Amino acid sequence: MNADEIERELREQSEDKNSKLLTAGKEFFRRLDSFLNKGESFVLESTLSGSYLKKVIQKAISLDYQIQIVYVFLKSPTDCIQRVKLRVQLGGHDVPNEDIIRRFYRSKINFWKEYKNLADEWFMFYNSTTETVIRVAIGKKENCTIEQNYLFEEFFKNIES
Repeated sequence: MNADEIERELREQSEDKNSKLLTAGKEFFRRLDSFLNKGESFVLESTLSGSYLKKVIQKAISLDYQIQIVYVFLKSPTDCIQRVKLRVQLGGHDVPNEDIIRRFYRSKINFWKEYKNLADEWFMFYNSTTETVIRVAIGKKENCTIEQNYLFEEFFKNIES
């Protein structure tokens, strides 16, 4: 599930192209609740820059879900800004640069301090190259196996430990 895709879906179905942001958020949570209540597997996309998913994950755990997190990071906020510009060129939504920069750092901190510890297993990937996505580390809660030391160290640059 991806809130941005739900918003796009709703905009395409609506005459009023500006009124669907709030509706998309409500639809996102309606679908999420539906998956959880039916015990269906799902994939959810997030920047992890906020804390709302902690409650979602805790609810899923209480319903015997297995939690896997695939965390993909880029080298810098500048790389993220460039990706958003490309997305906009392809018809996607824009995000102010200040928000991108803030989310870049919060995301890394939240993943490392909070979210990985809730997961049954997690995978960390680096995606700032044009060649391929590189698996950096895998783990279970606080235990991890580092596969690419230099990229693992890159992850921690410019964030609080």
